[in-house]
Amino acid sequence: MEPLVSIVTILVLAVSAQWLAWRLRVPSILVLLLSGFLVGPVLGLLEPDRALGSLLFPMVSISVGLILFEGGLSLSYKEIKPVARVVTNLVSAGSLVTWAVLGVGAYFAFRLSAEVSLLLGAVLIVTGPTVVLPLLRYIRPTGKVNIVLKWEGIVIDPIGAVLAVLVMEEIVLGGGESSAAALVALVRTVCIGIGFGIGGAFFLGYALRRYLVPDMLQNPFALMLVVALFAVSNLLQSESGLLTTTVMGIVLANQRDVNLRPIVEFKENLRVLLIGSLFIVLSARLRLESLLGLELGAWIFLALTILVARPLSVLFSTWGSGLNWRERLFIASVAPRGIVAASVASLFSLEMARRGVQGGETLVSATFLVIVGTVAFSSVTARPLARFLGLAPRRRPQGIMIVGANRFARELGLVLQHLGVKILLVDVNPQSVKKAQSEGLRATEGDVLAESVIDELNLDGIGRLFAVTTNDEANLLASLHFTEVFGRAEVYHFCPRQDGEGASRRTSLRFKGRELFGFDVSAAQVLERLDNGASIGSFSFANANSWRELRARYRDRITPLLTVAKNGDVYVFATDSIPVPAPGTRLVALVDPDEV
Repeated sequence: MEPLVSIVTILVLAVSAQWLAWRLRVPSILVLLLSGFLVGPVLGLLEPDRALGSLLFPMVSISVGLILFEGGLSLSYKEIKPVARVVTNLVSAGSLVTWAVLGVGAYFAFRLSAEVSLLLGAVLIVTGPTVVLPLLRYIRPTGKVNIVLKWEGIVIDPIGAVLAVLVMEEIVLGGGESSAAALVALVRTVCIGIGFGIGGAFFLGYALRRYLVPDMLQNPFALMLVVALFAVSNLLQSESGLLTTTVMGIVLANQRDVNLRPIVEFKENLRVLLIGSLFIVLSARLRLESLLGLELGAWIFLALTILVARPLSVLFSTWGSGLNWRERLFIASVAPRGIVAASVASLFSLEMARRGVQGGETLVSATFLVIVGTVAFSSVTARPLARFLGLAPRRRPQGIMIVGANRFARELGLVLQHLGVKILLVDVNPQSVKKAQSEGLRATEGDVLAESVIDELNLDGIGRLFAVTTNDEANLLASLHFTEVFGRAEVYHFCPRQDGEGASRRTSLRFKGRELFGFDVSAAQVLERLDNGASIGSFSFANANSWRELRARYRDRITPLLTVAKNGDVYVFATDSIPVPAPGTRLVALVDPDEV
């Protein structure tokens, strides 16, 4: 296959496989791996080594560095404080436990040399944000487990990669360096990674705060800086670049007065493309005979990874941490391996073959078996287990995330909060957010169109979305964005205005979400009615006639919004559903003042 056709094939499969996974509601990594495997070893249509040549693994390394930088941008110091000790233990002592168990297991399961067995154990330490974050988004666990798993997945990637490199150099390749030299190499990696990461973050933050970079160059400038520091770090010390980009992302995300929204949005789009391309490329490089040659020992090793190594690591790391047994058990069940393990194993396989070290093919095939096995296991068991342990709601949460903090959103939120419904307001306007908070509402500043906001928001108890801003396009796009979180049936937005030019375009955008309250109820109309004296109130129903009496009393002055049943269930009035209030329920409605 021509290089141009190969590159286009990779990009098409990278995007289409993730789209298909979204449609089928399955983890995207499984579809990506299957797609790469089909076009690579099965059909022989794609040969990444021939298409990309010597550029293959430099491109893989840079891509992984960018993915870790983007992951670091989603981490906040504030959220880790309650679980800092657990995360630290998991990425340090817990990693050593995993390494020891898997190293011994690989020695007996694959009959590898002790050196290569230790290398395989080091490679499989990492979990990774590429597989952990989508899984957490799907499960939405409560408590501290979400924070623990998210931080562990991002921070452990560079740690595991550095450890694997040290094992590769010192044991497998027989570099001849003493233990003291190995320690020096480790110190150099840590110092260069942390130093360059902090320095790059503060430099970029300073440049953005002082407007030294124009808006049109912010994304290219950030990309250039991340890639440049990654390359320089690796030149000074092998694989320190992954630590550099991770630290840079974390430090940059926690600086004050730095507008990162354009950079975050750009990196999110880039991440989707990079993750997809990497999994297609790396799975296409597999050899069919090496996978078919896996014996019983390989499956025993997979079971050891899931049922022994991870539980022991979590047990050791969370001892005396304050986490209850349910949280510890759930954390022990979730450890899917991702792109860093795949890329590092593939890179080491080439290096081992070049230097005549046996076991490279087994290293790659075992790594991909663990990736597919752990992802499949976590995808199937994590959500039912979370519900069984009480860490995820058994019934659909009834809380409402309201996009917008305007007057209507605040008044509706106050009424619902008084009725016991959990409310979360999200708005990009800091003044509106502060006003909502001063009124006693839970509100946060954020751009609901950014991919990272789904991972950053605390959606415990939230089961549906109301998009009620004055911007019709923003409402529609927010509905589309959160459909994968809440499901199409629980995503609502105001009816877009149909006012002459642009009406057809707005209508064409109506492909996600359900329209709130009625065809003639728009954001502008509701806010105008509130300005003219209307109010949002709640009404109780003692019997079946209460609803008719209420409508007769207020006639055209009342617009029903939703009902709250005795058990807390919320039923929304929408253009495609009109719930009938039953006795014992509360009706929330917008009521105009009585005309004088």
